[in-house]
Amino acid sequence: MNIGKQLLSLMLGGGLAVAASADFEREELDLAPGLRVSPELRAAYLSDSNFYFSGSDEKSVNGAVVSPGIKIQSNTVRSRLVVGALAEGGFFDSGSEDDYVDSHIYGRYSYRGGTRHRFFLGVAGKDEHDAFGRRRTEGTSLRSQELDEYDQAVGNLSYRYGARDAYFNLELDLNYIDREYTTNRDLGTRFLDHDAFGQAATLYFNASPKTALLFKLGNRDIEYGEVRPGSRDRSANEGRVTVGAEWIASGKTTGRFLVSRVDRDPDSAGFETFSAVGWAANLQWTPRITTTINLTTARETEESFLTNSSFIDTKTISVSWSQQWSRIFSTNVGSTYSDRDFEDINREDDTVAFAVGGTLQVSKTIDVFAKYQYLDRDSTIFQRIYEKNIAQIGFQYRR
Repeated sequence: MNIGKQLLSLMLGGGLAVAASADFEREELDLAPGLRVSPELRAAYLSDSNFYFSGSDEKSVNGAVVSPGIKIQSNTVRSRLVVGALAEGGFFDSGSEDDYVDSHIYGRYSYRGGTRHRFFLGVAGKDEHDAFGRRRTEGTSLRSQELDEYDQAVGNLSYRYGARDAYFNLELDLNYIDREYTTNRDLGTRFLDHDAFGQAATLYFNASPKTALLFKLGNRDIEYGEVRPGSRDRSANEGRVTVGAEWIASGKTTGRFLVSRVDRDPDSAGFETFSAVGWAANLQWTPRITTTINLTTARETEESFLTNSSFIDTKTISVSWSQQWSRIFSTNVGSTYSDRDFEDINREDDTVAFAVGGTLQVSKTIDVFAKYQYLDRDSTIFQRIYEKNIAQIGFQYRR
């Protein structure tokens, strides 16, 4: 970990030294007409007061997180292609068992065929991990074991028919996700492997140039590869009927509000059928060019990491305020409340999170930032109650 601290200090020092002689306007890196490359590097030193999310045996840990990435964009009159790769490495003074290197590659392609046909294809591959003390390792005291790592593949294909100024547009969507754990399979991660295939059709009615009403039918099939002996199969079919609206009330306000009827039918007769009202809403208010306030709320289903719970009924609400105080200094303040109800068992978690941060642009390519986060989780399971504080300082290079 001393090496990690020294490396981060050198990177921060080097970045600030370069910044001292740089201009303050962002520059684009164009390889050719319509082709742009955007490299970036983010590095932070952090301190976590409760690294293992424990309610009774808190462990304070310091560490460094380094995240390089690159994005390449190609634009033509009718199409846009974006491909990129990201990585993140974490190095902590708690021992090498907690160190990790995650990676993420992705590609997005959109094409407009005439005035009525629009296509989109998105794919991504992730190699990530569950932090110790989260998901399968909640409350585990053996902190020297290997992290739970997984590979995840995601795909999305959509087609939209209708001119942008037509009264009606129709959009068809197919999406797929597959998660497979690669470590600790004999300890139980193989029972977390799952995939989901979804289909949706959305009809848009453009009531005005700034307002669209929509009606959506969706279905999702969730399959688990293995079932723990003595447990029930968490595979299910989930259907949704959604109505809603998208609008730009003025040049300062935009929003989206959806209400759904959700019906989840489990494959196992041991789990109960679930029916409820779901929602998703986002409101953005920009009273002036330097101020943005966001309000979001949603009720969604989430796949459970507990084999005796069919899924997690998750309700969230968050608010954030971003302020650009000057050409080079900005702040962000936000708070989130979430309620997670683990279906079919007597567990409910309520979490309150608060974050505040500031960013200083010290050159045309380098920002220095500082951030503080506080999390407080209450639960019907006493051992799952915890609170933690996280502070970090670092820099980001981008073009």
